[in-house]
Amino acid sequence: MDAKYLKMSMEYRNLIDILMSDKDYADIVLYDGEVVNVITREIYRADIAIKGKYILLVGDCKDLIGPDTLVIDVRGRYLSPGFIDSHMHFESSMLTVTEFSRLSIPSGTTTLMADPHEIGNALGPVGMK
Repeated sequence: MDAKYLKMSMEYRNLIDILMSDKDYADIVLYDGEVVNVITREIYRADIAIKGKYILLVGDCKDLIGPDTLVIDVRGRYLSPGFIDSHMHFESSMLTVTEFSRLSIPSGTTTLMADPHEIGNALGPVGMK
């Protein structure tokens, strides 16, 4: 098995172990927020437990709060997945990647699909490459 996949499977196994036992806890719990479920089109009150870079649980997370867990009260705030801008022309923004990110990330856009055709129009095959 590739080392990358072995590491990933060990991380997932650790997350399962945390959920199945009472020996380890979440690093962070976002407590009592309004979760935006973009699949079911619902908004409901729930906690979100986070361990490392992974979401452990969306729901009642009280059993995942340990002595070192950072609990953040997010009552009255909406929690949603990062938004994807599925078609944009980055070069039209006339911004650097850093500046564009600084402006778009706070509004929830975490991913973009750039259509580079304008660079191709200006520079031809060299621009597309």
